[in-house]
Amino acid sequence: MQVKNKILERLDESIRADYYEMLEDGTQLAIGNPDTPPYYNVVKCGEDCIIIKPKDNQLPYCKGRVMSLYDFFPYMRDEGDRCYHVGRDIALRTLSVAKEQYDPDELFDYLRQGYIDGTLRNFVEYDVIEEKFNPDIRRTISIVETYTKGKWTNISCMVYGDKPTDFQSISYSLYRDRKRAMRFFGKRLTGENKVMFDMLDSQKGAEAE
Repeated sequence: MQVKNKILERLDESIRADYYEMLEDGTQLAIGNPDTPPYYNVVKCGEDCIIIKPKDNQLPYCKGRVMSLYDFFPYMRDEGDRCYHVGRDIALRTLSVAKEQYDPDELFDYLRQGYIDGTLRNFVEYDVIEEKFNPDIRRTISIVETYTKGKWTNISCMVYGDKPTDFQSISYSLYRDRKRAMRFFGKRLTGENKVMFDMLDSQKGAEAE
């Protein structure tokens, strides 16, 4: 099920799906006024037009942009949870923030059903793989996988404590290979952070390379 964007629905049906795809991919789609000069990145959209990745000289003709659902609801799964539990009337009060581009009733049905089906994802989600706290230096080390819109983004090693200077973060995004990522982290951590890293269960008995 796809929630209809009121602006994209004004496009010719033959190209509409392509623009929904661009919106999903994060391409900037500006709404141009009727006086926008025709150009290769300009397409007619009802009385207005859509400008794909507007150039500097096109900005004066822009009067907004096409918004994705994540622009309005970055915590979409949480919003679906809320819709499911509070009911339509209460949920519509919040969903109306998107009413210029999305129909609140259609949004409610989409979010509620998505929550039931387990298909909704927050824009960014974290899955903690390992975590260890060292009470002697009051510092924590975490190995975390990050997902963007449900797709794997990277695996990170984060160290944090009571002081801002305790914070260190290293990310590995080349492959979804945890062992390779751990070797990557191990070669870049030093001092107490490296000691903490070696305390992780996955590193006990691991062979140094």
